[in-house]
Amino acid sequence: MSVSHVMHSHQAPTVIKIPTEYFIPIQDNPVQRDTVTRALKANKGKGHLRYPHPSHTMVSIALLIDESTNSETLSEDDVRQMIMDDMYEKMKLDGHTRSYLWDNEMLDKPPMLIVCVYFVDDIEQAKDFYRAYDSNKAVETGKDKLFSALRDGFGYPPKSTIWKKAGAKVAIEVAFNNNCSMPDDRLFNFHKTDIIACHVLKTIDNSTRLNIKAFTASVTAAMFISVLRDGASALTFWEKFSNAEGEFSNGKMDAIMMATTYLDEIATMGRTDFTGTRPNYILTGHGREVHSVYTPMYLSYYDAWKSEKTFAAKKKGLGYFRNRTTLTTEKFLGNKTYKEYIALMQSL
Repeated sequence: MSVSHVMHSHQAPTVIKIPTEYFIPIQDNPVQRDTVTRALKANKGKGHLRYPHPSHTMVSIALLIDESTNSETLSEDDVRQMIMDDMYEKMKLDGHTRSYLWDNEMLDKPPMLIVCVYFVDDIEQAKDFYRAYDSNKAVETGKDKLFSALRDGFGYPPKSTIWKKAGAKVAIEVAFNNNCSMPDDRLFNFHKTDIIACHVLKTIDNSTRLNIKAFTASVTAAMFISVLRDGASALTFWEKFSNAEGEFSNGKMDAIMMATTYLDEIATMGRTDFTGTRPNYILTGHGREVHSVYTPMYLSYYDAWKSEKTFAAKKKGLGYFRNRTTLTTEKFLGNKTYKEYIALMQSL
């Protein structure tokens, strides 16, 4: 941490008043959550932004200043002029949702705002201030944090609704963190520490045909791993799978239909017993352990699709179902762990 970072971390904000129209165009914080979705939710029914309230008049801003500026000597008038001057870079720390509603005339805006101005010397510190500020207010959910991390990594707000699924973060952990929980600081720095994996997520974000209803955490993790290995071409399978576009011909199922049927069976039975001939029994285990079984299974269907394999009914009425595979995530990646595979890719 630089000397200026330490100084700003201990410096109290300068409180000023500015016309609301100067606040609205200030850029959103790069790691801000899904503003539009939250705004629409907060502006209807009993939402807290349905009607104006005096508390809406207080906002916070990060003001970027260079080392030649001593923030402790700045007067309130100096800071006010800097906030209202386009030549100084600043970004919101809160008030993003209100600003969206004011700008779109969905909520009456107050004529003036009380602004707490925090001094920072780079964008990274502004991101840290936002996270600390939001954490203190205890309003950022797991989905918010994921959206924030992806927005920072992609350089734009994520477009795909798959990131709003409850298991999206778990899928990232299954695919890229050995099925272990990922702390917030690792998630927020994911685009720096796992550049290739972040590119995988960005590639998936650009798909417009994924039906998110078909994606459990295990399925999503399998998709991440397949795109890691095979690139954007892997998405064709997952788009067809999620839209139930499998085929049945001459008594045989293709791999897409097999994967769809397998998903339906799991959804019907809850968790399945993989020691029997077909998934008829509820698995006694729980939690993350199911992903080590389900994810390789979906990857096996993906590989079967690539090789154009089809599946015929087994004898004695056992059906089409498979409930086990010798494939593992490591085998799928050429007998390498995720970290080993990334190291290989980076060496090429």
